[in-house]
Amino acid sequence: MTRIFWDYTVAFYLFSAGVSAGALIVAIVADLIGKGRYAHIVRMGAWVAPVPVTLGTLALVFDLERPYYFWRLMISLEPTSVMSIGAWILLFFTFASVIFVYPYLPERYDILKIRQKTSQISSTKAFRIISLILAMSTALYTGVLLNLLVARPLWNTPLLPLIFLFSAIIDGIAAILIMLYVIRHKSLGQDEFMSSRKFLERFDLLFLVPFIVSVAGMMAWLYLSGGHGAKALSIITGGSFAITFWLGVVIIGMLVPLAYDLRMMSGRHGQEETEGNKRLIALSVASSVLIGGFLLRYVLLYAGQLTGPIIN
Repeated sequence: MTRIFWDYTVAFYLFSAGVSAGALIVAIVADLIGKGRYAHIVRMGAWVAPVPVTLGTLALVFDLERPYYFWRLMISLEPTSVMSIGAWILLFFTFASVIFVYPYLPERYDILKIRQKTSQISSTKAFRIISLILAMSTALYTGVLLNLLVARPLWNTPLLPLIFLFSAIIDGIAAILIMLYVIRHKSLGQDEFMSSRKFLERFDLLFLVPFIVSVAGMMAWLYLSGGHGAKALSIITGGSFAITFWLGVVIIGMLVPLAYDLRMMSGRHGQEETEGNKRLIALSVASSVLIGGFLLRYVLLYAGQLTGPIIN
């Protein structure tokens, strides 16, 4: 019986790091190209970014056999180790996300009295570019880490890092959209809300389509490679993970948000729908994206461990 070394805790970490990275990517891009028009997206992205990655990292640390030795990764750097490089990327990304969010926190939370200083730092273009690179690196490196384990055929596909990156961005968009809907009646005007929502929908479609194409490409790669690759694919498409993959990842995580985005972009969404119904549908679709994002990592992580190692 194949033993699972990386369980749901690792899957949660991969997912939470992706949500944080995606939220910061969206916030920074909205700030750079919006020039103040999408200030609420920037604020919501800033609020989201530090939280999931912190929770995921803590879960990962406490899942270790000796969690009190985790700090050793933070005082050494092994240039040849993706895990060591990833730990440092994660550290700097988390640090950057905290600096990014600090100016957006209520003034009463400025316990350290560094609000003005962090505001000056986070508002510079150089900081935002560096943070964008760190966020993209965080989203990519988990896919790279799995991809380099060549003995696992499900992971050894060139599209895996891109799948993780695209998934992280659409997960971050979903988290920001939920935040916008939750606080809409408290601080957003109608025009501001509509502008922010349309930006998120267009940005989501921009990455959702490549995400779906990348997953389809990964499946085609595995199928055409035959042998171990085809066997690995059969586990997620027709084996023990088939229902989770087709229902959770494909239908809930891909097709539902795709249908919603296309409907909203077409302008054919029901004008007769009440505001409450529109809000409920949007929150449901955003939640389905997050569910699909977690299940994607869950399926790939577990199924990947059941399809190897290949020993030549």
